[in-house]
Amino acid sequence: MIENYLVQLKESNSEIYIHGIGHIINEILLRIKPRISFSKLAEKLNVHKSLIYKWKKDTPISIKNLYRLCDQIRDFSYFDKIYGNNNGFSSRNSKPINLPIKLTVPLSYLVGLILGDGCITFKKGTLLISSSHLEVKRAKKILMDIFNINCKFKSIDNYYLLEITSVPLKEFLNRVFDIPLGKKKDRIRVPKLIFKSNNENKIAFIYGFFNSDGSLSVRKDGRMTFAIKQSTRAILEDISIMLDSLNIKAKIYQDRTMNSWSINIFKREQINKIIELFDGCAVSLMVSNI
Repeated sequence: MIENYLVQLKESNSEIYIHGIGHIINEILLRIKPRISFSKLAEKLNVHKSLIYKWKKDTPISIKNLYRLCDQIRDFSYFDKIYGNNNGFSSRNSKPINLPIKLTVPLSYLVGLILGDGCITFKKGTLLISSSHLEVKRAKKILMDIFNINCKFKSIDNYYLLEITSVPLKEFLNRVFDIPLGKKKDRIRVPKLIFKSNNENKIAFIYGFFNSDGSLSVRKDGRMTFAIKQSTRAILEDISIMLDSLNIKAKIYQDRTMNSWSINIFKREQINKIIELFDGCAVSLMVSNI
């Protein structure tokens, strides 16, 4: 299970609202009421008194205001009660989405794909994934299955672009998986959550990253080369360590002409093992024609 990240979301510059916790709010307010009137509480929170009564009736509450309510009684265990109860999360006047509490193969794959072929814009927090038709179809399915986000993609020249603007999604990817906002060069690593995870999630992440920045070439004489090329050496070092944990030896080479680095594997038995692992991962990520 992913460690409870709800309190981290209150640090967002934009308000994130949590849905369906009226019963929790009522419980907290019952404990607050003997100490302070709702009028005084509204003043403390800098909200209209009527909003407190709306919260009691299940109106979505911002995570910042939920934290402030808990602070009145110095009891933040309510965040643990809420965590994982299929609550929806939204920004103001937007459709709520789901946020996962478990690290799965599809989620690990998506994070690898984003760190390779995606980015999160700094100003609006828009997630962009530009990749092949198959990869954006996979991303679309994962976003629907895990986050309940129904998105579209479009064809641009020889690639496909998927674009989503969602504050809760942006904050989740940034704070839980350390996906940077804006430029990625020299700022990306394998997320600690995945680096320390089981082999299935490690393979899924590497598969997603490979499908962004990797290649498999075969020469006329039958010799093969598995390669992952990147301008950021640190993430390749992390991937090399994960491959080693799978008994796959990889070396990192520098390409001075392209100012980049690459993981190269030449031994056929090692490459065949990677292909086998990737094929197993691909089965769990199968998508229908969209």
